[in-house]
Amino acid sequence: MRVLKKDARPVAPEDEASGETIEQLLTELHSHDWKQREHARWQLVTLRDLAVFPLIDALEDPDWHVRWEAAKALHDIADARAAPALVKALRDKRFDVRWLASDALIALREAGLPPLLSALVHHGDSILLRNGAHHVLRDLSRGHVSRDIVEILKPVVVALESIEPSMTVPLAAQKALDQLPARIRKTAAA
Repeated sequence: MRVLKKDARPVAPEDEASGETIEQLLTELHSHDWKQREHARWQLVTLRDLAVFPLIDALEDPDWHVRWEAAKALHDIADARAAPALVKALRDKRFDVRWLASDALIALREAGLPPLLSALVHHGDSILLRNGAHHVLRDLSRGHVSRDIVEILKPVVVALESIEPSMTVPLAAQKALDQLPARIRKTAAA
Protein backbone atom coordinates (compact mmCIF):
# COMPACT_ATOMS: atom_id res chain seq x y z
CA MET A 1 0.00 0.00 0.00
CA ARG A 2 1.26 3.50 -0.89
CA VAL A 3 0.58 6.55 1.18
CA LEU A 4 0.47 10.05 -0.27
CA LYS A 5 1.95 12.98 1.61
CA LYS A 6 0.56 16.50 1.29
CA ASP A 7 2.73 17.17 -1.79
CA ALA A 8 1.16 14.10 -3.48
CA ARG A 9 4.47 12.32 -3.97
CA PRO A 10 4.08 8.57 -3.30
CA VAL A 11 5.75 7.27 -0.15
CA ALA A 12 6.11 3.60 0.72
CA PRO A 13 4.84 2.67 4.23
CA GLU A 14 8.37 1.83 5.41
CA ASP A 15 9.39 5.36 4.46
CA GLU A 16 6.73 6.99 6.65
CA ALA A 17 9.10 6.97 9.62
CA SER A 18 11.66 8.65 7.39
CA GLY A 19 9.00 11.20 6.43
CA GLU A 20 8.45 12.03 10.08
CA THR A 21 12.22 12.24 10.53
CA ILE A 22 12.47 14.59 7.56
CA GLU A 23 9.77 16.85 9.00
CA GLN A 24 11.64 16.97 12.32
CA LEU A 25 14.94 17.72 10.57
CA LEU A 26 13.33 20.47 8.50
CA THR A 27 12.02 21.98 11.73
CA GLU A 28 15.57 21.88 13.12
CA LEU A 29 16.78 23.87 10.11
CA HIS A 30 14.85 26.78 11.67
CA SER A 31 16.98 26.65 14.81
CA HIS A 32 18.93 29.71 15.90
CA ASP A 33 21.79 27.36 16.77
CA TRP A 34 24.01 26.88 13.71
CA LYS A 35 25.32 23.56 15.06
CA GLN A 36 21.79 22.17 15.27
CA ARG A 37 21.06 23.40 11.70
CA GLU A 38 24.28 21.83 10.45
CA HIS A 39 23.51 18.52 12.16
CA ALA A 40 19.99 18.50 10.68
CA ARG A 41 21.41 19.25 7.22
CA TRP A 42 23.86 16.34 7.45
CA GLN A 43 21.06 14.02 8.53
CA LEU A 44 18.96 15.14 5.55
CA VAL A 45 21.90 14.49 3.23
CA THR A 46 22.16 10.92 4.54
CA LEU A 47 18.50 10.39 3.62
CA ARG A 48 19.42 11.40 0.06
CA ASP A 49 16.53 10.52 -2.29
CA LEU A 50 13.86 10.86 0.39
CA ALA A 51 15.02 14.38 1.30
CA VAL A 52 15.23 15.88 -2.20
CA PHE A 53 11.65 17.14 -2.59
CA PRO A 54 11.35 18.48 0.98
CA LEU A 55 14.66 20.31 0.48
CA ILE A 56 13.41 21.73 -2.82
CA ASP A 57 10.40 23.07 -0.93
CA ALA A 58 12.72 24.49 1.75
CA LEU A 59 14.47 26.60 -0.91
CA GLU A 60 11.41 28.88 -0.70
CA ASP A 61 11.30 29.19 3.09
CA PRO A 62 11.07 32.79 4.38
CA ASP A 63 14.09 32.15 6.66
CA TRP A 64 17.29 32.59 4.64
CA HIS A 65 19.16 30.22 6.98
CA VAL A 66 16.77 27.44 5.96
CA ARG A 67 17.20 28.29 2.27
CA TRP A 68 20.99 28.27 2.74
CA GLU A 69 20.93 24.88 4.47
CA ALA A 70 18.60 23.46 1.80
CA ALA A 71 20.87 24.66 -1.02
CA LYS A 72 23.92 23.23 0.76
CA ALA A 73 22.19 19.88 1.29
CA LEU A 74 21.06 19.74 -2.34
CA HIS A 75 24.64 20.44 -3.38
CA ASP A 76 25.82 17.46 -1.35
CA ILE A 77 23.04 15.17 -2.62
CA ALA A 78 23.50 16.30 -6.26
CA ASP A 79 20.15 15.05 -7.55
CA ALA A 80 19.14 16.37 -11.00
CA ARG A 81 15.50 16.68 -9.90
CA ALA A 82 16.55 19.75 -7.90
CA ALA A 83 17.95 21.61 -10.92
CA PRO A 84 14.88 23.76 -11.72
CA ALA A 85 14.52 24.85 -8.08
CA LEU A 86 18.24 25.59 -7.84
CA VAL A 87 18.02 27.72 -10.99
CA LYS A 88 15.15 29.62 -9.40
CA ALA A 89 17.29 30.08 -6.27
CA LEU A 90 19.89 31.89 -8.39
CA ARG A 91 17.51 34.87 -8.03
CA ASP A 92 17.26 34.63 -4.23
CA LYS A 93 17.59 37.96 -2.40
CA ARG A 94 20.49 36.57 -0.30
CA PHE A 95 23.90 36.30 -1.96
CA ASP A 96 24.84 33.32 0.24
CA VAL A 97 21.86 31.32 -1.00
CA ARG A 98 22.50 32.28 -4.63
CA TRP A 99 26.15 31.20 -4.34
CA LEU A 100 25.26 27.81 -2.87
CA ALA A 101 22.57 27.29 -5.51
CA SER A 102 25.15 27.95 -8.23
CA ASP A 103 27.59 25.54 -6.58
CA ALA A 104 24.83 22.92 -6.41
CA LEU A 105 24.17 23.39 -10.14
CA ILE A 106 27.89 22.95 -10.81
CA ALA A 107 27.75 19.68 -8.84
CA LEU A 108 24.96 18.52 -11.17
CA ARG A 109 27.23 19.12 -14.18
CA GLU A 110 25.38 18.57 -17.49
CA ALA A 111 22.08 17.73 -15.78
CA GLY A 112 21.68 21.32 -14.63
CA LEU A 113 22.18 22.85 -18.06
CA PRO A 114 18.70 22.51 -19.63
CA PRO A 115 16.83 24.33 -16.83
CA LEU A 116 19.60 26.92 -16.52
CA LEU A 117 19.66 27.70 -20.23
CA SER A 118 15.87 27.73 -20.36
CA ALA A 119 15.77 30.25 -17.50
CA LEU A 120 18.24 32.45 -19.38
CA VAL A 121 15.98 32.33 -22.43
CA HIS A 122 12.91 33.37 -20.45
CA HIS A 123 14.47 35.57 -17.74
CA GLY A 124 17.64 36.87 -19.36
CA ASP A 125 16.85 40.33 -18.04
CA SER A 126 17.51 39.18 -14.44
CA ILE A 127 20.91 40.40 -13.32
CA LEU A 128 20.97 37.93 -10.42
CA LEU A 129 20.19 35.01 -12.73
CA ARG A 130 22.82 36.11 -15.23
CA ASN A 131 25.46 36.48 -12.51
CA GLY A 132 24.71 33.02 -11.13
CA ALA A 133 24.60 31.47 -14.60
CA HIS A 134 27.94 33.06 -15.43
CA HIS A 135 29.51 31.45 -12.35
CA VAL A 136 28.00 28.06 -13.21
CA LEU A 137 28.89 28.09 -16.91
CA ARG A 138 32.44 29.39 -16.36
CA ASP A 139 33.12 26.74 -13.75
CA LEU A 140 31.60 23.92 -15.83
CA SER A 141 33.67 25.05 -18.80
CA ARG A 142 36.84 24.52 -16.80
CA GLY A 143 36.80 20.76 -17.15
CA HIS A 144 33.58 19.65 -15.49
CA VAL A 145 31.84 18.85 -18.79
CA SER A 146 33.01 17.42 -22.09
CA ARG A 147 34.76 19.57 -24.71
CA ASP A 148 31.75 19.47 -27.04
CA ILE A 149 29.54 20.87 -24.27
CA VAL A 150 32.15 23.56 -23.50
CA GLU A 151 31.98 24.64 -27.15
CA ILE A 152 28.18 24.81 -26.99
CA LEU A 153 28.35 26.93 -23.82
CA LYS A 154 31.08 29.29 -25.02
CA PRO A 155 28.73 31.72 -26.87
CA VAL A 156 26.50 31.93 -23.79
CA VAL A 157 29.47 32.87 -21.60
CA VAL A 158 30.52 35.48 -24.17
CA ALA A 159 26.96 36.87 -24.20
CA LEU A 160 26.92 36.99 -20.39
CA GLU A 161 30.12 39.05 -20.52
CA SER A 162 28.87 41.37 -23.28
CA ILE A 163 28.00 45.05 -22.95
CA GLU A 164 24.25 44.41 -23.28
CA PRO A 165 23.68 40.89 -21.88
CA SER A 166 19.94 41.31 -21.43
CA MET A 167 19.69 41.49 -25.22
CA THR A 168 22.27 38.85 -26.21
CA VAL A 169 21.90 36.18 -23.53
CA PRO A 170 18.40 34.86 -24.36
CA LEU A 171 19.30 34.16 -28.00
CA ALA A 172 22.66 32.58 -27.13
CA ALA A 173 21.02 30.45 -24.44
CA GLN A 174 18.32 29.25 -26.86
CA LYS A 175 20.93 28.27 -29.44
CA ALA A 176 22.91 26.38 -26.78
CA LEU A 177 19.76 24.67 -25.53
CA ASP A 178 18.93 23.57 -29.09
CA GLN A 179 22.48 22.21 -29.54
CA LEU A 180 22.59 20.15 -26.35
CA PRO A 181 22.79 16.44 -27.09
CA ALA A 182 19.52 14.53 -26.73
CA ARG A 183 20.96 12.46 -23.85
CA ILE A 184 21.25 15.63 -21.75
CA ARG A 185 17.82 16.91 -22.67
CA LYS A 186 16.30 13.49 -21.88
CA THR A 187 18.02 13.38 -18.48
CA ALA A 188 16.56 16.78 -17.64
CA ALA A 189 13.06 15.73 -18.71
CA ALA A 190 13.11 12.50 -16.67
